[in-house]
Amino acid sequence: MADLGALLEAQRLVTLTGVGGSGKTRLAAELALRIDWQRPDSVAWVELAPCTDPAVVAQRTAAALSLRATAEGGTVDALVEALGERDLVLVIDNCEHVIAACADLARTLLLRCPRLRFVATSREPLGIPGERVWPVPPIAADDAVRLFAERAAAADPTFALTDENRPAVAEICQRLDGIPLAIELAAARVRVLRREAARGAGHMISGP
Repeated sequence: MADLGALLEAQRLVTLTGVGGSGKTRLAAELALRIDWQRPDSVAWVELAPCTDPAVVAQRTAAALSLRATAEGGTVDALVEALGERDLVLVIDNCEHVIAACADLARTLLLRCPRLRFVATSREPLGIPGERVWPVPPIAADDAVRLFAERAAAADPTFALTDENRPAVAEICQRLDGIPLAIELAAARVRVLRREAARGAGHMISGP
């Protein structure tokens, strides 16, 4: 987080990239919270996960800033006027569905709003000048095991991480490439995994 925050201070556009479920949104959200805690009202969040129409990118950005949505060109002009010299971090989440529209908007706003900075999350870079790409790595092995144990206990209160089942949990996390969402989904099925193990269909998870 410290390195990412320092990078954003030095670069006006940072794109967090990675496969689905790798934790891009969570990382961006944590960064946004820290920035907003230090400088209240200095962050705006734009959610694009449900969007497939490039025409709504500027409108959703305007809505995040409580601006009235208009036609595409008018909306971009309204954004430029509203942002002006404002010191703001604009976080645009899930750009991959409308990557070209996000790139166009970022390029325009960064050019015309000199104090604006962008954090984007996407499965691929925006591909515009000045962009710094931050590949989100898999979580560390110990953290992956801890995440699995926490989510498994939430799904099945009788589950506990022990010296006996830790190697199996670590293997599951490794097979899932340390992707947080995949680990959480697997942990949610811990009852099924333990039932299969009890029947001799596998030996992945044993009880506490």
